[in-house]
Amino acid sequence: MKISEFIKKRIFTELFTIIFVLILIVVIFSILSDTFFTVNNLFTILRNIATFGIMGLGEALVILTCGIDLSVGSIYAFSGVITALSLTRYGLGVVPSILLGIAAGALIGVLNGTLVIKARLVPFVATFGMLSLIRGIGFAITGGYTIPITIKSFNIIGMGYLGRIPIPVIIFFVISIIFYILLNRMSFGRAVYATGGSSMAAFFSGIKTNKIKFLAYVISGIMCAIAGIIGAAKTGVGYSTSGAGYELDVITVAVLGGVSLQVGGKGNIIGVVIGATIIGVIRNGLLLLNVSAYYQTILIGSVVIAVVSLDALRSRRRFAL
Repeated sequence: MKISEFIKKRIFTELFTIIFVLILIVVIFSILSDTFFTVNNLFTILRNIATFGIMGLGEALVILTCGIDLSVGSIYAFSGVITALSLTRYGLGVVPSILLGIAAGALIGVLNGTLVIKARLVPFVATFGMLSLIRGIGFAITGGYTIPITIKSFNIIGMGYLGRIPIPVIIFFVISIIFYILLNRMSFGRAVYATGGSSMAAFFSGIKTNKIKFLAYVISGIMCAIAGIIGAAKTGVGYSTSGAGYELDVITVAVLGGVSLQVGGKGNIIGVVIGATIIGVIRNGLLLLNVSAYYQTILIGSVVIAVVSLDALRSRRRFAL
């Protein structure tokens, strides 16, 4: 069997597995709750999936290059705050305010990339420090207060519909397609997988590995900013504490989708989308069953440990061969 055929078969098997897991979870919650498998609730799940799903795509890109971004929740909050301030305090209009929010996320991504690539800090340390730094700046510029947003043309981004489909879901779908094309149909995607698979080999084959890693952090920052703007539009406020703890959900989305924390260059976008759906379904189902948020966090953490452990086992077996 050719290597490419083997890889395609492995990806298909992994996708089939997580799709089966998703169907099983849906069936279980449908049995346990009468209100779970209803049209309104399914659309609610999709709307909630969109924000951390978009962030999960950016996180997956970073992990594919053997990095990690722990600042995602802080970028989410900070970009929402910047957008809210631009709209309400400075009256810049919807489009300029959104662009400023995205620019803020991109700037933080640049800082993360600089710390990791230029300063050669461990990604965990660099992005964990940025998590605290950006969260603190958000508190400083808002004074810890929420910033109400009552501009309908902006709020529609988070609360509006196109037909019966929530607008955040459409945005997530479009971004997912762009990521799929980027990673599977363009040279950038091949460079990402090569860099993650073996940075040294990719470098000697002519790939600018540092540039690829740097861009991964910038794109992750942009994705978090887009998610933060959608979140601010959905809740109608910009708040410096929003997105707290999202790091766990976002990393879980990527890992559930088959993106490996053990070895770089392993994972696919379709899997990440399904991973986001699984997390959204679990959280929604537990909420309908009145399970405490504390126990939800325990369950999600357990899922992460289980999936990473299985990934580590597969990696050891692969290297043993």
